[in-house]
Amino acid sequence: MLQDEDAAVQEQVVGVEYEFPVAPDAEARAGIDVVQITGDVHERGLGG
Repeated sequence: MLQDEDAAVQEQVVGVEYEFPVAPDAEARAGIDVVQITGDVHERGLGG
């Protein structure tokens, strides 16, 4: 299950990454990962 979610998140990251061409790759990925994971948690209601 986690692997499937990981793949989905990676696909989202690739799509979003193009919107931030100015940011360094590492910084962009780190920031986007946090946003995607946080959004995912809130969407599923797992954030408490």
